[in-house]
Amino acid sequence: MRAVSAHRPRFNVECLQSMKLRCTLLIVCFWLAINVEVSGQSTLAPNGAGVISTYARFVPLFQNGMLATAAALDLSGAAIAPAVDANGGFYLSSPDLNCVYRIQADGHMNVAAGSAAGTSGNSGDGGPATAALLTSPNALTTDAQGNVFISAEGGLHKINPAGTISTLVKLSGRALAVDAAGNLYLAANTQVLKYSAAGRPSVVAGNGASGFSGDGGPATSASFSLIEGIAIDSTGNLFISDTDNHRVRKVSPGGLVTTLAGTGVDGFAGDGGPANQAKLSQPRGLGVDSAGNVYIADFEDHAVRKVDTNGVITTVAGGPTGDPLLFGGTAGGFSGDGGPAALAQLRYPTAVAADSAGNLYIVDSGNFRVREVTPDGLIHTVAGDGIGAGMQGFTPTYLAGDRSGNLYVTGISSNVVYKIGTDGQRTAFAGNGTYGFADGVPALEAAFEGTKNLATDSNGNLYISDIGNDRIRKVNTAGIVTTIAGNGTFGFSGDGGPATAASLMFPGAIAVDGAGTLYFSDSENFRIRKIVDQRFCISVPTAEFQRASRGRHL
Repeated sequence: MRAVSAHRPRFNVECLQSMKLRCTLLIVCFWLAINVEVSGQSTLAPNGAGVISTYARFVPLFQNGMLATAAALDLSGAAIAPAVDANGGFYLSSPDLNCVYRIQADGHMNVAAGSAAGTSGNSGDGGPATAALLTSPNALTTDAQGNVFISAEGGLHKINPAGTISTLVKLSGRALAVDAAGNLYLAANTQVLKYSAAGRPSVVAGNGASGFSGDGGPATSASFSLIEGIAIDSTGNLFISDTDNHRVRKVSPGGLVTTLAGTGVDGFAGDGGPANQAKLSQPRGLGVDSAGNVYIADFEDHAVRKVDTNGVITTVAGGPTGDPLLFGGTAGGFSGDGGPAALAQLRYPTAVAADSAGNLYIVDSGNFRVREVTPDGLIHTVAGDGIGAGMQGFTPTYLAGDRSGNLYVTGISSNVVYKIGTDGQRTAFAGNGTYGFADGVPALEAAFEGTKNLATDSNGNLYISDIGNDRIRKVNTAGIVTTIAGNGTFGFSGDGGPATAASLMFPGAIAVDGAGTLYFSDSENFRIRKIVDQRFCISVPTAEFQRASRGRHL
């Protein structure tokens, strides 16, 4: 987020909500007049009878039985584990929503443990898991008997096949795994603990010090640096994401530790060669399939990597794209559903899990989705609407429609524009949900600092008031976001010159006429400005706006 000048009023939601009705009506009438001209039809009585109805509803909370692909999920720190009963599918935790969900093979989802309302707590032992309260469940695993193990702030919990929850131990960690003998493994910062079926704890990896050491020797004498994922294969090998060391390490059944993948150098390289000569970037969740292949959520490479039983590494899905972003990261994205996973894009995958049928599940956290790679190598979204839990309680505030009947909606604090198609389907259209500025990128990778008013033109382009960045942004029909007015400097300048070189102060309402001329309110400059041919900026100052709206933002 860019620095704000000491002379600039602080941008906040309250100042936007306290606008004068008089000024709002002027702009709304102006907007309606122009949009009626563009569309050629009335916008006041869409059903022809002046009857009001609900066109779209933003459901504030999760609902049991809903389609998983329609759910607004918060997947930050989420964990995933395959289900083993006849209903198939998988379990998914959401730490921020204090809940564990069950997504069945038929695509429907229900709460498996915790509160559907997101209430935190630590209660319910001995009763149904669906009546229990959890706090930040961040690790999951399942065993062959159908038990589900959950690590949350209140401890390590177990849900038996009958759905009853109990607390095993008052200790939590970052990752869980269970072996064929029923021993449970828990990653706790720089160590891995083992709880025998009888409940006896022991350390199986890590000396408690953060760092890197010990390869070739006893795992209990080795140093690790932030363990974010663990997995166990059928022969008893333990795999550990040594996240800050950019490695995945392996502990043999005899207790010796080696590096399975990664050189310790942050990066993305090595496909087709030995995994221990490849580069990883912040590996997190791990999974193992029935053949013994290891899958790695290569977090900052936006990829899922596979290490086969011969030690060769390949990329299953995703990979870094585009130019480096701020802080040295790389660009992820979203694409590829219905096609080969190897050609798809991911954004910050955090967890992976393989089931007995050969399906691979990926928590694609930055895209607010769970994606599945089927045995034929194709990728699909199986949970999450791509919008995220920011839509829970979302207040639709600014609207615009296009000539095809699509509706665009945003809220001032969401930094995302959503599209509601003519079929009623709701998808994220522009904005990654964070505060900032990113331009010249696909719409879902763009960053805004307060999405406000919206407008469309006859060609299908969408215009957005980016009030905190003092710019007018455009999403073209190819889905790329660019700036068409404003240089990002809070002030007034530029009339008669290129619109992108002009200074604006809290741009607000927007309208486009039939000739393609764009008008917008430059609120703190008390002007209506227009962009001719989307190049040159001209102002229309009015004393009426100055008197009615001083200190307010249209």
